[in-house]
Amino acid sequence: MKKIKEICNQIKINRENKKKSIDEVASILKIKTELLILIEAGKFQTIENNIYSKGHIRTYLEWLGMDSKQLFDLLKEKCVYKVSFKKKHFTTPVFYTSKKYIVLICVIILFVVANSWNKLFLKDIYRSSSQEEERIDYKEKNYQYDQKIKTNSPNEIKFEGKAKTSVVSLEATSDSWIQIERLDGSIYASKILKEGEKIIISDEKDLILITNNAGGIVIKVKDIIIKPLGEIGMIKRDISLNPNDLLKIKNN
Repeated sequence: MKKIKEICNQIKINRENKKKSIDEVASILKIKTELLILIEAGKFQTIENNIYSKGHIRTYLEWLGMDSKQLFDLLKEKCVYKVSFKKKHFTTPVFYTSKKYIVLICVIILFVVANSWNKLFLKDIYRSSSQEEERIDYKEKNYQYDQKIKTNSPNEIKFEGKAKTSVVSLEATSDSWIQIERLDGSIYASKILKEGEKIIISDEKDLILITNNAGGIVIKVKDIIIKPLGEIGMIKRDISLNPNDLLKIKNN
């Protein structure tokens, strides 16, 4: 231990000969002041036995122009490093993260992003698809009618009901799909009215009109023209074809 003490005294003398304080050396070599104090005091038993501490000791001695091998051989011979002491000098924190957790986090993030995208964009696509379904090619629909259709002229169709007096008529100013239903859900009539084509409805009560072109249909109660139900291309539902209800529309 005497030889170790002599080396430590020489370390201090060499530093003082360089006219450097402990703090100045610590700043130059990037070594903590506390470790330099322990080295010069010869208190190696309180320094952690690891590669970082040994590296700093070697760096300090070489900076002073001294042989570090002699000191390490003496420390090993005297078994100064036989115990690991407080880990407070030059320890580097290391964080370990399992790869499976990283993969799991990435999957969760992707799921959240995809779900958000679905809500923001697919909702609009679904809405557009629903509207497009409203405008399907009605020519492909083959509805079965309970009524017998009788054509009086190329542009006029009469649906025979229980009564023979015609009160309400529908005339297309542009191609329009119409469907007329009874309150029980059965279909009275369903077809595409070509421009100029006309439907005359017998006095069957409680009929409801659905059309995909509200502005392309002119409704008459006898000879009275009802104001347009809406704009061209507008879908309208649940329009009562009761003559009294239609006349209320005219008067509004």
